[in-house]
Formats: sequence, structure tokens, C-alpha cells
Amino acid sequence: MYGSIKYWIEAEIQRPLFTMNNKIKTKLNVDVPLVCNDLMLPLKLSAQKSDFLFDNNGSIRMDAKIDRRAYYPGEFVVFHCNVINQSSTRVIPRVTLRQTQTYLMRKKNKTKIRQNTHYEIKCQRMEGLPTEAGSSSTQTFQVPIPIGIAISVNSPILEVSYDLHLTVDIPSAIDLHLDLPIMITTKNVVNQYKPYNSEYKMT
Repeated sequence: MYGSIKYWIEAEIQRPLFTMNNKIKTKLNVDVPLVCNDLMLPLKLSAQKSDFLFDNNGSIRMDAKIDRRAYYPGEFVVFHCNVINQSSTRVIPRVTLRQTQTYLMRKKNKTKIRQNTHYEIKCQRMEGLPTEAGSSSTQTFQVPIPIGIAISVNSPILEVSYDLHLTVDIPSAIDLHLDLPIMITTKNVVNQYKPYNSEYKMT
């Protein structure tokens, strides 16, 4: 089940008694893009794993960075991923653009309920190159945003949010995960902010 907010304009012509009125309606597209002060700021997050179920010593660390946090449909999200593999097995990073829909409802006693539905955009899943045991690698991914995708929404009844769900596949162990939240808005909103220029450097 997926939700949406739709608008339309309806016109009605009243006719004499015992005659059905004429009605006509047309769809109205309304974009209310989210705007915040840090749209063009870079974001860097890290995750590490050192506990393994089987005979696999060492640790695995993943650093990920995007140059800004806001994008529009049809654009590419360019992000950099650094994997430091100090374990005894080969690992493979991958990324999925994920949409999360949250429905907000109220009971009769006005108690708010949050019902989450997660939807992964399977066609946007990308897999990187393997990182061998005892080595490190830095890879750049370009994840396309579908043109017809819904923009981020934060309303009293429906929230739509996005993140880049990063995974390091670890054989015979629980994978390492990291989420980079992003905002999908309109092209006009992105273009009205001057891009934040930062030199990318993973340490």
C-alpha cells in the first residue's frame, strides 16, 4: 500500500429540480518543496564492525560522503565511499536509493499512530568493486534519481523521505549498514542556492 496527496478543481452546474447536476473536475498539480538552510552542505557518516560470528578476525570500516543534501528528479547523486577492510575476507559495497513513506493517523481518542511502509527502488541498486582482505578502497557512485519520482513531503498526514542505504556485503557474517539521508525537491529550489564547494578528502 502506497499513499499520495492529490488535488483537483471541481465545477458543478446546478440544474432544475429532479435533474442531475453536471459536474466536471480536472487534476491540479501542486508542488510544495521542502526548504532548509543546510541543503547545500556536505554530509559525511561512518560505520564500523568488529564482531563476527565465524572465524573472521579484524574489523571493517566504511566512510561515506555526499557534497550536498538536496537533489531533484533526473539528477545524479554523486557520493564517495571509502572501505577499510582489516578483516580476513573480501567484502563488496553496494548502495540503494530508498524511499520511506510514513502515514500519520489518529484514533478516536486523538492518539497519533505512525504506520511506516518502506519501499526500496530496486532499479537504483548499484554494486561496487570488491575490497580484498587487508586492504582499503575508495569508490565513487553515481546514483540516478528517477524523473517521475515524488519529492520529499512533510505534511500532517503523510511523510515521504529518502536515503542512500549503503551496505558492505560480508560473507558468513551480518553485513555492515549505513544510511545517508537526502532530500528530493524541485530543480528551482536546488538552483536558487549556490552550491557549497568543498574539497573531498577521506581520512
